[in-house]
Amino acid sequence: MIADDNLPNLVTGTDTDLRNKFCEYIKCIKTDQMINLFNSYYNWYENTGAGIDYTAQPAANFPAAQLNNGMVVLFDIDGSYNAHTYGYIYVDTTGKNKPNMFGKDYLLFWIIKQNNNYMLMPGGGDNDPWTCVAGSGNFNTSSGCTVYYMDGRELP
Repeated sequence: MIADDNLPNLVTGTDTDLRNKFCEYIKCIKTDQMINLFNSYYNWYENTGAGIDYTAQPAANFPAAQLNNGMVVLFDIDGSYNAHTYGYIYVDTTGKNKPNMFGKDYLLFWIIKQNNNYMLMPGGGDNDPWTCVAGSGNFNTSSGCTVYYMDGRELP
């Protein structure tokens, strides 16, 4: 997906700027912080015994938006990843409803810049070291599942 040239500057803009621009194009019925719109706990992919509690994470305060279909979206601009990655967007396809699991209803998209265009790339895509491992015990092996949906493949 190639983004519009009118996006906030992803180097000097804020997470809130990005969320607000997103909501100009997609109907957002509510905007708030992540912790108020997303579930507070997400299991790692196919591991109901372990996950991450967002109440103690910096992401809890990141700007988020709820769509009219119940999905919620989190926005983070962070130019520190590498020269081509400017941040990420997380989507919870079921909002606070279950399964609340990385790779099932909680998906990652990277914001990258390539050939002077900003694009969204699914977690686990080309040159992304993150993977999708059933029974995952951490973020790195749970956040790469998004590419399976985008490619129409079955999850492992």
